[in-house]
Amino acid sequence: VAPSSLRPVDILLKALLLVPYDQVSIVSMQRWLAMALALLGVLTTQSKEETILSRLQELGLTSDLFICVLDPQHTKEDALNANMTPPEEVLARFLLQIVGFTVTTVQSLRFSKSIDVSGVQSHDFLAQELSRLLLSMTHMFKSGAFRKVGVMMASLISRPQQSKCWFALDHLSEVFHSLIQTDPVLVLQWCQLLLLLNYDSTDWWMRILHTPKKPPLSKSMSSGSLDHLETNLEPELSTAEEVVKQGALVLFCDYVCENEADAEPLSWLVV
Repeated sequence: VAPSSLRPVDILLKALLLVPYDQVSIVSMQRWLAMALALLGVLTTQSKEETILSRLQELGLTSDLFICVLDPQHTKEDALNANMTPPEEVLARFLLQIVGFTVTTVQSLRFSKSIDVSGVQSHDFLAQELSRLLLSMTHMFKSGAFRKVGVMMASLISRPQQSKCWFALDHLSEVFHSLIQTDPVLVLQWCQLLLLLNYDSTDWWMRILHTPKKPPLSKSMSSGSLDHLETNLEPELSTAEEVVKQGALVLFCDYVCENEADAEPLSWLVV
């Protein structure tokens, strides 16, 4: 067995999955997230996916970092099940949990009524860190260097929520949607990440693109005329909403062009 000095990935992984001693203070959260971003950047650029996943499995590291923070009834059985989790699921859950805790913190701070000047700067820095995290995840999956983690994350977001210990996709999307007025760039980055994971739910994209609900085309054509349909006037959008709408439209069109074999997104976009 090679000495630990020849396995620098071990040290980085242990530090990355280290439980932060203070999750209440915003400053400590910013510092921990900055450390996690630095470690994640080194791991994803200097190591291969196979190396990281194999070391995760051999070291027995889990995503117990955030498990059941929302549920104090965390049992030993939960920890045992976590130890049996595949390494790609450990890393995928870890990334989703970081996104979840960070974006919910940003949301609570943005809509807090007791905000001073230093507090606003602190909130902005946390939002910038979240933006950097989303960019790192986008690079991981778009480059194809972390295919197993990407496939696992796509599987995780498509599953129904099995435990309140983990952030569900609906919850995360709802929180990001609430940040349209304050952080439109974060919303667009989340949209891009969802498309990389092949998430093309029409309900979500109708909300983002402000697409009015239309009656089925077959029902309209059966009447022989489209004149009877009411014209739905689009509500006037704010600047941030318009930025998100136009940006999301570009992202979705790019997704449709890259998936020409899938006719459903194309037909929904056109019709």
